[in-house]
Amino acid sequence: MPLLTVITRTMPGREQWLERNVASWKAQTDQDYEQLILLDENPKWDMLRADVNLKEANGSINGRYVYVLDDDDYLIDKEFVASLKEVVAQNHHPEVIMVKFRRDAIFHDVLPTRWEQDPFHGDVGTPNFVVQKGVWLSYVWLFGMEVNRGFGDFAFINNVFGFGASVYWLDRVVAVVDHIGSAEH
Repeated sequence: MPLLTVITRTMPGREQWLERNVASWKAQTDQDYEQLILLDENPKWDMLRADVNLKEANGSINGRYVYVLDDDDYLIDKEFVASLKEVVAQNHHPEVIMVKFRRDAIFHDVLPTRWEQDPFHGDVGTPNFVVQKGVWLSYVWLFGMEVNRGFGDFAFINNVFGFGASVYWLDRVVAVVDHIGSAEH
């Protein structure tokens, strides 16, 4: 069983981004992960549909932890998996491991800005959290709710925090997010 299952959502016409994403995972110094590629071929793509599709991966998740990094995003920390393994071993298997990512598309900043605090709407996204498989399976349904359209990531992690999950804050920028909620290619 791998330490980590990475879920990567993609759609036709985004092959160059997907290749960069996959290459960033292959560059990891520790290969204790699996990557699941979710291909959405529906031309009527939107964030709610993308969030609903996350549930499709549930039966294929073999890792002890789950992380979502979409096709147009990529890792910049080659020690990410090795760091996760160390955190898990030394910190009693936290249910959530929070990390940072850099938004290069519009904002050119690092999220979350409110470090070691409860999630804040607009200040957290799927590249900010790694969660235990059981936590993922318990809360992934929040991604696909109409009321959470485009904000499934916040609804998910806010509820996980609300339930009192054990959290470890790994103070590292691990990924770059190139496009936010965009289906453009």
